[in-house]
Amino acid sequence: MMILGILGGIPAGLLVGGIGGRLIMRILTINHGGGGGEITAGGTFGVIIAAGIFGLVGGFVYVLIRRWLPGGRLLKGLVFGLVLLCFFGTTLLDPDNVPSPRLSVVLFPLLFPPYGVVASLFIERFDPYVPPLFTRFPITVLGYLLIAGFAAFGLYSSLVEINAIV
Repeated sequence: MMILGILGGIPAGLLVGGIGGRLIMRILTINHGGGGGEITAGGTFGVIIAAGIFGLVGGFVYVLIRRWLPGGRLLKGLVFGLVLLCFFGTTLLDPDNVPSPRLSVVLFPLLFPPYGVVASLFIERFDPYVPPLFTRFPITVLGYLLIAGFAAFGLYSSLVEINAIV
């Protein structure tokens, strides 16, 4: 079952995080007045590797919690992206490492919902089956509570960190 995380998470991470992340970095550099800066092969390779690793982890998480996400593929992906945004949204925000911290607070979080949708589309395409263990009522309730708790904690910590940046 974890192979689904690899099959869906890595391509989604590369497409959304790799390409989208590099595009956002370019926008931040141009906005800062750096004339666009220089895009290097080493920098691009680093972004691609990081996006693939984050995509892999996200794919594993999606496979584990997809049973508790509402709706079909698109809605599950959107909700998953928003949960990731709540919990991990500030991991991409380093005020000392970006030329425009306030603009990065707006742009980088935009990567999470599309990542969730793309990962969901890949993973659900490969295997829409949910094991019977995850359909039992107590496990379902526990899953909803855990997701809500993690999302609430993540949202709180993200807001605290964004407040410190802005």
